[in-house]
Amino acid sequence: MPITATDGKEVFAARGCTTCHGPTGTEGPSVALVGGQVSTFSNYWPISHWPFAPSIWDYIHRVMPYDQPGILTVDETYAV
Repeated sequence: MPITATDGKEVFAARGCTTCHGPTGTEGPSVALVGGQVSTFSNYWPISHWPFAPSIWDYIHRVMPYDQPGILTVDETYAV
């Protein structure tokens, strides 16, 4: 079954992503996930420079959520 944006929204809320990234991914206290912010040396965040989805997927799957890294399933990672 294909994964939809609605699935991603549900995983984002259920797995606590909103704690650090806010309900829409544009709030904090961690970096905004959407919104087109350009990284500078003062706000450097390496993931913003990764142009390929597999690199981003791998990072999310291994490191997120911050307080419980690695708990996301393959499908949950793909959804978010």
